[in-house]
Amino acid sequence: MSNPIKDAFDKASLIKDIDERDSIIFNYQRYGLLDRDDAIKKI
Repeated sequence: MSNPIKDAFDKASLIKDIDERDSIIFNYQRYGLLDRDDAIKKI
């Protein structure tokens, strides 16, 4: 049996992680800026 509250939290956490990675990629592509520590943390 799955827990709907845990599933919702997992989805929200995943969406947040994807958004943060997209932001890192966008900043690198747009401005050439890369926070290596932040990027390594997200991988």
